[in-house]
Amino acid sequence: MGPCRDHSCPNYTSCVPLSSWSSVCVVTACGPTIEHANRGYHNSDDNSDTMTSVGVKRYLYCDTGYIGYRSVTCLANGNWSEPGDHCRDCAIVSPMQNAVTTATAAPAGSTITYTCNTGYTHVSGTGNRFCNSQGFWETLDITCSPVDCGDPGWPPGVNGMSYGSLSYQGVVSYSCSSSYTSTNPGSMQVTCQSDGNWSPRQFDCM
Repeated sequence: MGPCRDHSCPNYTSCVPLSSWSSVCVVTACGPTIEHANRGYHNSDDNSDTMTSVGVKRYLYCDTGYIGYRSVTCLANGNWSEPGDHCRDCAIVSPMQNAVTTATAAPAGSTITYTCNTGYTHVSGTGNRFCNSQGFWETLDITCSPVDCGDPGWPPGVNGMSYGSLSYQGVVSYSCSSSYTSTNPGSMQVTCQSDGNWSPRQFDCM
């Protein structure tokens, strides 16, 4: 910082003697301004708000909606270190059963909305999920059930029908009676669609 024998040292420095005839200004503290502070700061020590000793750490408040803190340290050059970030929000977990949200994260105190997946019907609940003040998710309030396509019908000349489900993506397979022949033997199935209708039948038993 230069010699200080014949003049005063700048703010936040002290005059340190090197010998009986020389001395130098040495940084001993950082100023009150902490860069990157969005909501101010509070001290982790007993120093005043106007200076902080070299090596002392202070804590910055996180942005609104985030839990935790950021920390900065007074460096030997009189500057504050880059803030170490320990702020967190509610991270989005895996999609809930039969429901999804477009949000990727949410600040504390906010609400995100889930919607039912394609092929599922909103049965009950609001679909809202709240991120509480501790940065944790509250229970999701939504129930989604698969779309039900109902009876697919019994085409003329059909002798048999088999299926595992009449709900979304369920498949019904048909077979013609022994005295009938299918017009499209390779496609004797219909599939339950997301709109609650069966896919068009592409065969006839003739």
